[in-house]
Amino acid sequence: MSTESSEVIGIILDMTDKECPHVLYELKTSIKKIKVGEILKLITNRPKSLKNIPKWCLNNNHELFLTDTSNGKYLFYIKRTQ
Repeated sequence: MSTESSEVIGIILDMTDKECPHVLYELKTSIKKIKVGEILKLITNRPKSLKNIPKWCLNNNHELFLTDTSNGKYLFYIKRTQ
């Protein structure tokens, strides 16, 4: 991930082994705790997240700027835009 100096990871949210409704609830709650322009790093291992997280970001006007998979986990980097 290449980040500009103004981009800061504000929260790392590890939701490994959590079901998707709970993941989305925690994402919604946690993104409000960071400043506009900061990044929330979400870690999950649920395949449904590959569909649900990008859709949530689009519906809530937040920028999903990087998705990565490694060791059976999915990493999402979400920038708070509002």
